[in-house]
Amino acid sequence: MTTKKAQRGSLGTDGPATYSAADVAEWNVEDNAFWEAKGKGIANRNLWISIPNLLCGFAVWAMWGMITVQMLNLVFRSRLRTCSP
Repeated sequence: MTTKKAQRGSLGTDGPATYSAADVAEWNVEDNAFWEAKGKGIANRNLWISIPNLLCGFAVWAMWGMITVQMLNLVFRSRLRTCSP
């Protein structure tokens, strides 16, 4: 497993990468001591952040699918009739 110090810059860039305090420097969930000390908190934080984001993404995706299907029932159907030869 590589650590922050061993990692280089992003793909295609030269020099060291920049990191923030929110970056995960170590992730070893199979070690029970690490899991209880740090891992569970990080996983819990990521879970609470990702669930609302995934819900919003799914809602936008579902609404876009419903709206595009219903466009034919709105103004677009009458415009399609007038534009056809």
